[in-house]
Amino acid sequence: MIVAGGGARAAAVPLLELVEALDGYLVTTVAGKGLLPERHPANLGASLQFRTTQELVSRADVVLAVGTELSETDFYSGSRLEMSGRLIRIDMDATKLADHYAADVGIWGDAVASLDALVQALPGPDRAQRRWRSELGPASTHRARIEEQFNAVSRACAQLLEAVRAAIPDDAVVFSDMTQVAYLGNYAFTADRPGTWFHPSGYGTLGYALPAAIGALVADPGRPALALAGDFGFQFTSQELATAVELQLSLPIVIWNNSALGQIRDDMVAAGIPPTGVIGRNPDFPALARAYGAHAGRARGPQELTEAIRSALLRPGPTVLEAVEADFRL
Repeated sequence: MIVAGGGARAAAVPLLELVEALDGYLVTTVAGKGLLPERHPANLGASLQFRTTQELVSRADVVLAVGTELSETDFYSGSRLEMSGRLIRIDMDATKLADHYAADVGIWGDAVASLDALVQALPGPDRAQRRWRSELGPASTHRARIEEQFNAVSRACAQLLEAVRAAIPDDAVVFSDMTQVAYLGNYAFTADRPGTWFHPSGYGTLGYALPAAIGALVADPGRPALALAGDFGFQFTSQELATAVELQLSLPIVIWNNSALGQIRDDMVAAGIPPTGVIGRNPDFPALARAYGAHAGRARGPQELTEAIRSALLRPGPTVLEAVEADFRL
């Protein structure tokens, strides 16, 4: 099993060679999302938070972790990521080789150079061998097990994510906020190349999406960007609409409106705690956006959202698109 993080973003080519030669699986952290094409038979995606993938990690004879801290926000579990096999770690930060997941074999080095060396060391020229992945089936088998357990909220979120994916070019960048639709998107948003999906894992910064997307467009005006925020997260930095209007940035801003801090509410309910301080009054988001001089509207379902995003990418100035959860329920 190969676990790849943001430190391996430049190493997509040797990772592909290695995973195919070993007939194994690759799972990424959110920062490493897109290192393999989404539908590659070895690609488990950014699925470390799901028990199905965690069980595969625990069964592996060897886990090769490349450019990842293996932090608790990489797999969102209250306990350690279980491993029964040997752990090999490749990292530029030497302290990571002997931290809370101390490596049996530590390789202090650059991901690309280190992986290239490993690939070259494999027997060849026909390196491919039928082993673990061939025995257990392609990654799609395990991903289907994950997705069949999605509840109604997750399925609604998936509808929105598919609509966003259909609307933007492959090289577009998406900046997501702390919101249920983004938590699912960490896994479910289709990314066939690294560095296209950004999420504030770790500190969990509410209000990240809008200013981060503005920064991306200032840094690289020729690359389309989109901000994806929840109703409450958007309000942490909604004043940045003024900046996007002043700069006339062609920026779609999708607001997932479930009228709550939905994940916290659901966690409270699951723990038997009465929801407290997680349901408040939202503003009229399109009216708020127009007050700043932005374009705005409500997308009533996936098709409307796809069309609205495509239009927003073509017009000067930002466009706020409200997506109400009920409109995306199957």
